Amino acid sequence: MFAALFRPVRRFLASRRATSATEFAFTAPFLLGGVVVMTDFGLAFGEQMNLDQAVRAGAEFVMSNVTDEATIEEFVTAAATGYSSDAPENVDNTQRPEVDVIKTCECPDATGVPCDQICMVNLRPPSTFYDITATKTYHAMFIPEFTLTAQIRVQAR
Repeated sequence: MFAALFRPVRRFLASRRATSATEFAFTAPFLLGGVVVMTDFGLAFGEQMNLDQAVRAGAEFVMSNVTDEATIEEFVTAAATGYSSDAPENVDNTQRPEVDVIKTCECPDATGVPCDQICMVNLRPPSTFYDITATKTYHAMFIPEFTLTAQIRVQAR
């Protein structure tokens, strides 16, 4: 009598049908989570490359004999966001990188000399360097926010 009652239960437990569907139901959330996290990292790497490209564009701008630091900062910001300064209201403030341009001058025998001073070693003007740094916070979907940084040092003279 008990055997007749438990026969459907034993048959259900012995059945192998829908095993793969059950396994997929258990593994699908992990697979989808992995895809979403990898997408987040891919977008972050894309933003990092965009920031690197903008800083390199600023370096090329310096090499074309532009020496005004504010103009260089504006150019790097425009290169990073894709908008020029005539329409800054079109850019979301979270998309704007913080750009710093620092001008320094160095002689062969000393660093941090005034740019209008003549070097005593070779009686020439000092070498002029521009350090361009851009930082931006990456707002991710699932991973925590983190800061992207790109920098380059350019010798203008």
